[in-house]
Amino acid sequence: MHANAIAEWTEKLARSGAPVAAPLRSPVGRLVEQVHWDDSLWCVSACAVVEGETYDDEELTPDRAAAWGRVLADVHRTGSSVANPSAGTPTPPPSLAGLPAGPDVVGMLHGDPEPDNVVWPADADAPVLVDLDDAAMGWFAADVAFALRAWSPPAGAPPLDHPIVAAFVAGYRDIRPLTDAELGWLPLFARWQAETQLSRLVPVAAESPDESWPQWAHDLAEKIRRLMAELSHALLA
Repeated sequence: MHANAIAEWTEKLARSGAPVAAPLRSPVGRLVEQVHWDDSLWCVSACAVVEGETYDDEELTPDRAAAWGRVLADVHRTGSSVANPSAGTPTPPPSLAGLPAGPDVVGMLHGDPEPDNVVWPADADAPVLVDLDDAAMGWFAADVAFALRAWSPPAGAPPLDHPIVAAFVAGYRDIRPLTDAELGWLPLFARWQAETQLSRLVPVAAESPDESWPQWAHDLAEKIRRLMAELSHALLA
């Protein structure tokens, strides 16, 4: 989706009461502005500050995971009701071409609903999702698979009996349906997402490390190389 379409959808989502950070308009009333920086033209947007805590994967408890599942389900339920009809339906890769694509399983997705995009305000009972830059039309189960990557093997689906995974799914089901058939698609989505991630890392890894780089950049480059090797091995298995 185009940046303007994402911002407009997020604004409608926030106005409908969904648990997301509300976008802010510029002084001239636009949700997205273009700015020149470092000889490039960038599209930028802003959102309201959400004061609160974020939790690392290992800090999540089943209760927190259930609340996280509920807010993602709320975004799916509310987001699809306010989606721009021009957003259309996703164009699946061959591996997903046979999946049903009706409104009960396809709609607007957050796109990156991992724990680092979940903020827990001190004055609220439920968390809030931030960073909707990757919002798009797709299968709701794809968002679930992406959310639970930290509890999944490389290019694989999460074990549904893991306490965090089970709590997340139960919380999600408190708000909207998530059928066993959809959970059965998680391996397909996990593999597709791994293939996509690997293809995006290839040009990043193509840049040779430079002695002038700070240590954190060398560490990041090494982490990317290890991740690519791990994904490649899993996808070839």
